[in-house]
Amino acid sequence: MECEYTKDRLSEALVLARTRATDFESVKKLNFWGSGIRDVSVVKKLPNLEVCSLSVNNISTLEDFAECENLREIFIRKNKIEDLSEICHLKTLPNLRNLWLADNPCDQTKNYRQTVLKTLPNLQKLDNIAVSEDELAQAQEDGIDLSLDGVQDEEVNNEITDETQQEINNDEEENKIDETESEIDTKSSKNETPIANGATKKDINKKKEQKTKEKPLEDSMLDPVTLSWEETNKIREELGLKPLPLEKITSPRPVRSTKEKSRNAHVLQAVLLLLRELDKDHLAIVQSTIQRMMSSDS
Repeated sequence: MECEYTKDRLSEALVLARTRATDFESVKKLNFWGSGIRDVSVVKKLPNLEVCSLSVNNISTLEDFAECENLREIFIRKNKIEDLSEICHLKTLPNLRNLWLADNPCDQTKNYRQTVLKTLPNLQKLDNIAVSEDELAQAQEDGIDLSLDGVQDEEVNNEITDETQQEINNDEEENKIDETESEIDTKSSKNETPIANGATKKDINKKKEQKTKEKPLEDSMLDPVTLSWEETNKIREELGLKPLPLEKITSPRPVRSTKEKSRNAHVLQAVLLLLRELDKDHLAIVQSTIQRMMSSDS
């Protein structure tokens, strides 16, 4: 076996000499950093290779690593890998957890990191940066689908032009219109009368019910007309007034406007809060004033 490089090729003899191994099966770590290597096909003969450091060389393909099933870490930054689809050769490596691919021409690819993680979802570290679960999940949406024949979903380095984007938007708008028309047809077949903008009477009634449920508190809970007999007499008791008989509470009274009811409710709440701040002497003044006002009204 030769112990020299042959036309930038990593020889078998040099591998054994550098690793001081007696056979290829014993080689688990390989380090030829900055050696000007172009051909690393010898790694196919290293079945138990786990860590491979080949950064700063002239390697242009990852195909030779596809048969190294025990590979856990590959350091191959600053090489000549131009096509990001080359990482598809690494999909056959079930134990690969660490890949350093940066500083190759392919790292300029659109959505580079997301695409690598989408293609190799088992990676725990990419380009010396840990991979989080959130990032991995996002990569499934933002990454580009790759294959050994090239990009499946879109050209990797091809940005979408404004005209292409406009065509996509137009298609999406047409699809929305078709879906709306389909919904209207379906509802019409169920004897529901379509209204403007694709709505139906059922939809409008549903909105009315929702608005009724969302009626402001000032029109319901704070409406003094809704106070019960017990609640009314409790307020009168706090004011030092005599309780009213039930028939007087339930007797007909002039109907007040909603605005007036709301105002009276707020005033009543304010008065009750202020009463709690007064001492006995001032409460007595309030009591006499109220009795005088009630007597004049009667």
